[in-house]
Amino acid sequence: MRVENGCFCPECGNPVDRKGFCEKHPDAVYPFFVPAFGFNDERQCTRNLIHLLKYSKRRDIGEFFGEVIIERLAAEEFIAQADGFVPVPLYKTKERDRGYNQSEVVAGPICKKTGLPMLSKAVKRIKCTDSQTKQENAKKRQENVAGAFQASDELSGKKVIIIDDVITTGATTRELAIAIKDVGGSVLCALCIARPGIDESKESEI
Repeated sequence: MRVENGCFCPECGNPVDRKGFCEKHPDAVYPFFVPAFGFNDERQCTRNLIHLLKYSKRRDIGEFFGEVIIERLAAEEFIAQADGFVPVPLYKTKERDRGYNQSEVVAGPICKKTGLPMLSKAVKRIKCTDSQTKQENAKKRQENVAGAFQASDELSGKKVIIIDDVITTGATTRELAIAIKDVGGSVLCALCIARPGIDESKESEI
């Protein structure tokens, strides 16, 4: 698998410094996201593993990715500043059909290693949205998840890190960050396994 290095703006996907917002988007709802791996490599290992995690009940793959993510990032300043981790919630029927929330599975080893709580009960998905992989562009993805999340007052005053499996346009994590900010919390960054492009996301249904 190809390791990804760097942080990226959740608005435009451009590389950004870990200590600041994108120059083009200084008012972004959170400053950057960090993918652990490149989505494509010669053997498509990352792509295939994520697909197994999401659609073949392979929790072990999510746990593996969580262990790798925190091993690489444990010394980062934003980890030390966090009060906890917020995995992107699934709608209740989708989670029931899948058998688990893959973002929670990835977050498990990260919380265990850091000793910080998984704040999954502090957020919920209140809209059953269509899959983002079916949306034709970034604008449609943003419209699809608009108003999809609700956060509780448990996150008031908390600095948190969002955990997702993949971040493509950043629409989902941005919308979740808005919900967290609405109750007085703040998002330091988001962590994910990889960042496919829109066409890659559609093709692989990830």
